[in-house]
Amino acid sequence: MASIFCLESVPDFEQLSCGTELGGIVAFALVDKSLSPTKTDLQTKSYWQQKTAASPQKMWIIQDTRGTYPGGTPVEEEGFGKTPTLRTGADHEASIEVRGVEENRDSTLPGLMAPPVYVR
Repeated sequence: MASIFCLESVPDFEQLSCGTELGGIVAFALVDKSLSPTKTDLQTKSYWQQKTAASPQKMWIIQDTRGTYPGGTPVEEEGFGKTPTLRTGADHEASIEVRGVEENRDSTLPGLMAPPVYVR
């Protein structure tokens, strides 16, 4: 895959290290909650190829997107002793737009609209 803004050619599932969209979300994946991929699985090209070609399919790669991920917002609790607060986690949120989805955003078909996922 190459870009009109970048002379670099890289295999599928690898982000270009040049061009104009280095900080945004250019693609994302949906993974069925019945699967439990490891970090190593998610970094392996053959794993993605196998799972996205499986029937029934339980993993999808959504391309032709744009979005931003500003980083996590710290979650803090009251601390102890000389430490006034403790950081106990972070809330993460991404804003993503997918070309052609706007027309279907009010769909009432079961399973098409899922609640946002917050990762701690």
